[in-house]
Amino acid sequence: MTLKFMEWPAAQSLSHKRYEWKYLDQVDHLGFCLQDYHQNLQPEFLRPYKVLNLYFDTRCLRSFYGKLDGDIEKVKFRLRAYGSDNYQTWKAEVKFKQGDLVHKSSRIVCHRQDQLGDVIRCLHSPYNWPVTQTSRVISDYTYLTPVIWVGYERYAYQSIDRQVRITIDSNIGGHAYSGLSVPNVFAQRLETGVLEVKQENYQPDWLGRLKANLRPCRRSFSKYASCVQSMSI
Repeated sequence: MTLKFMEWPAAQSLSHKRYEWKYLDQVDHLGFCLQDYHQNLQPEFLRPYKVLNLYFDTRCLRSFYGKLDGDIEKVKFRLRAYGSDNYQTWKAEVKFKQGDLVHKSSRIVCHRQDQLGDVIRCLHSPYNWPVTQTSRVISDYTYLTPVIWVGYERYAYQSIDRQVRITIDSNIGGHAYSGLSVPNVFAQRLETGVLEVKQENYQPDWLGRLKANLRPCRRSFSKYASCVQSMSI
């Protein structure tokens, strides 16, 4: 049975905004930078977990070239699943970035991998993605198609007051989309890790010190664009 996303209750979509900064370096060094902040951060899990994304784009790769051209406003569409090699629960996410400010909306779209085909067919239309701040630009994405799988391992930390989240992603790799089967082998293209600082409006003093220490490692970086570029898709 084909899923009809537009009939889903609006309450099933979650939207929020936050500021994000990215830093690239060796994973060991990024982890070392966090050691002095153990009193401010607690791990979400004791071990790293896997993240798998299926990125969608227009046939002319509008999102990809928007990143390469340095557009101030960037939009990404992706299906995302967490945790294991047997991915079941998938979220559709739309991410709209203006400088460091990110608006993201997400919705769980299926709980079984055998539903993935119906989900992907529904998501060809940009209007079947979660409603977000991107509404004013989403009409530029008239038809979306799956482009590439991007997978990695993630360490995640959260501040005690739950206002700051920090993640470190490593073993980032891509696999060109060629059908519904979820890949278990990726072309690893990035030897460094990516640390992301994600915060609400409030910035505690300790976070200011951490960002100052990380400043030499700060980069503008997209896992999606880097994997597409490195694999010459």
